[in-house]
Amino acid sequence: MQTFAKEVEIQVHHPEFEVSSSVQFLDPEKLSTGRHRIEIGKFKDGCCGRAAFAIIDDGRVVEIETEACEDAKGTATEEEAALFRLAMDKLAPTEQEPQPVQTFLANLNVGMPPPIGVSGCIKICLLGYCVTCCSSPADGLSCSLTRPSGPSTGTATPLMTFRQEIEFEVYKPDFEALASNAFLDVEKLSTGRHRVPVGRMEGPCGDDTVFANIRDGQVINLEAEGCDRKGDPVPSDVLEVFALAHNTMALSAKPPEPIAAFLGDLISIDVWGCFWICGFGYCLFCCTGDVITSGTSKCWVEKRKNSLF
Repeated sequence: MQTFAKEVEIQVHHPEFEVSSSVQFLDPEKLSTGRHRIEIGKFKDGCCGRAAFAIIDDGRVVEIETEACEDAKGTATEEEAALFRLAMDKLAPTEQEPQPVQTFLANLNVGMPPPIGVSGCIKICLLGYCVTCCSSPADGLSCSLTRPSGPSTGTATPLMTFRQEIEFEVYKPDFEALASNAFLDVEKLSTGRHRVPVGRMEGPCGDDTVFANIRDGQVINLEAEGCDRKGDPVPSDVLEVFALAHNTMALSAKPPEPIAAFLGDLISIDVWGCFWICGFGYCLFCCTGDVITSGTSKCWVEKRKNSLF
């Protein structure tokens, strides 16, 4: 429906890391010479628990090898790879130097995650969702959705925050009219208030039923069920994009329409106020509060764009 660019805030975090219980028993002296590959724990953000191994060369941790999830090896999209490179470039030269093994193990034992410079793993958050990306020589760059949409990434302080202009694409959801519409009695709908199912919309939880609210023979608005699960509060950046989409396309509330005319043109129906909003390869599904039954604007991060369109 529309393509435009907007500057949004991007946060870079350490991915959640779970230290192996064996780390506390490792002897730094025995690791001070030679080359070693030692399992140290796993990154828990993303598609699975990614096992992590420290590569130690003469007492210095020079790299973290991170195994990709079986279904995510080398699956980073162009957008994810570009975002990963952008974040890593902005982090450089911080946390890029190899660490003495004694310092490295001591940090792990007090809960500090491996430095990004040697682990190649970061969590990148924007538009209310986060993507965890890990780069390794064996598996390439793999990225996966870490968390659903929401107003923040929790209490963790980001390593870095910056603003970046990104391109957005806005799509209308697919809509399929119900076969039963052809058999509705228009006369029975000409007086009183009625709420009639008229179709299904492809939304965040599969096919959501769409209802026509009818008053004295006039369709005054459409309403979608939305998810049974609660949508998270809509991040301000998404609300701004949402408003920009509405303004750019000059969308406004539809005037009441006679039920007969409405049913006669159902093939071209607009599901007013609901959109897929795609940026950096992921899509959010958003509906304004006057469209979904909860009465509050909601957004759900769903899936990669290439699996949706």
